[in-house]
Amino acid sequence: MEMTVTVPAGCGEILQGNIETISAIVTCPINLCVQAVVSDGVYEETGLQEKSRRAVAATLAYLGEKRFPYGIKLLSAVPQGKGMSSSSADVGALIVAVAAAFGVTLSEREICAIALTVEPTNPVFCTGLAVMNRISGEIIHTFTHVPPLAVLCFDRGGIVDTLAFYGRKSGSGQNTDVSEFYEALLRRPTDSRVWGRAATGSALLNQDVLYKPELVEFIRLAENCGAVGVGTAHTGTLLNMLLPEKAASAAGRDFVAAVSRTLPSLRYVGTYRFSSGGYTIERRE
Repeated sequence: MEMTVTVPAGCGEILQGNIETISAIVTCPINLCVQAVVSDGVYEETGLQEKSRRAVAATLAYLGEKRFPYGIKLLSAVPQGKGMSSSSADVGALIVAVAAAFGVTLSEREICAIALTVEPTNPVFCTGLAVMNRISGEIIHTFTHVPPLAVLCFDRGGIVDTLAFYGRKSGSGQNTDVSEFYEALLRRPTDSRVWGRAATGSALLNQDVLYKPELVEFIRLAENCGAVGVGTAHTGTLLNMLLPEKAASAAGRDFVAAVSRTLPSLRYVGTYRFSSGGYTIERRE
């Protein structure tokens, strides 16, 4: 028996901050994935780091199981410490895989709650474009329409350890009010421009959480190249241009060149497709 759980990574977030009195996050999943593979045989871990092992242990505790009797490995090419939801995707894939190995299907609320015992979480493992209460793990809303957008991703360098960052900045990102942008998304969920404005607004509002000196010029360059908006990894090192998918080839190429000339400290990571979150399970006997 072999079972593979696949979960998408992300490019930062669309929104992060307060929606009224709730500290919330709106995901930005992309077509770059992490896989957790469970197989018959002697228990063996491959590719699991500290957070991953804690995710396995937390899931076993939740299920009331003392040990995991299968081999388990994690396959990922997602950069760590950049804000690409690498840890959230790893943790989510492992939680689902461990539970499924015991024949248990967890709800999204349960997966979020277990993940939050490991670290602050981006719910890329939840269906569609999820809006999650960052404290309780409750899924507040799910946007089922995914705008046809390309995400051009740039890295300003360095890494951000999520646990260490939140340890230094208690409550980071929880006092910035993003209700206006969230309400606009609820009113016009299929409008790519509204998603772009929401991402840009949240990125600017969160500058006091993790300042990115390139952001204002990055926004100007993006607007000149036809972007609908700009997003960031609010507690990571990424800046992202959101561009209509049909314009990604020509306009994206121009934008990469403009950033290279004007903001040489930013490294182009790649162009991805804004995608639905969630997970898939593939079983082979």
